[in-house]
Amino acid sequence: MRPSRSFLFGAMLLSTQFIPEFGLKKGFFYSIFHSISAFCNAGFDLFGNFSSLTGFSSNIAVILTISALIIIGGLGFTVWLEIYSYKYKGIRKIGRTIFAIFKLEVLDSIQ
Repeated sequence: MRPSRSFLFGAMLLSTQFIPEFGLKKGFFYSIFHSISAFCNAGFDLFGNFSSLTGFSSNIAVILTISALIIIGGLGFTVWLEIYSYKYKGIRKIGRTIFAIFKLEVLDSIQ
């Protein structure tokens, strides 16, 4: 699955929990909003009183979906492109990326 579409899958999973709780229209909106918010790691609160998703702290489906979206979004498109390249084109391109990241880290530590 492409990372750009993963928030849609996350919205579908979240809608199974939010629609019974908030109704069709509001639950669907909340599921899409929280899915995109988690993918971008934005941390917006729609429920008010700074409660965010604390009402769902015991709901394993919500917690795992939000956690997966944060991780997938946090990796970034460049990393997912490298994973795709590794899967379909082999390991030779990964070595260049690791060297480039190492070089950037060394240069950042010098400055």
